[in-house]
Amino acid sequence: IGSIFEYVNQRPVFGIISPDNVVYAPLLGFFVFTGVPTS
Repeated sequence: IGSIFEYVNQRPVFGIISPDNVVYAPLLGFFVFTGVPTS
């Protein structure tokens, strides 16, 4: 399960960063760009 799945489901990254956090989208973009899974 990767960042795309979490983004679509609006789930917190690492259970710490909520979808409404200002760094949520950029962090998702970073993981997508680097290919690092967030699960």
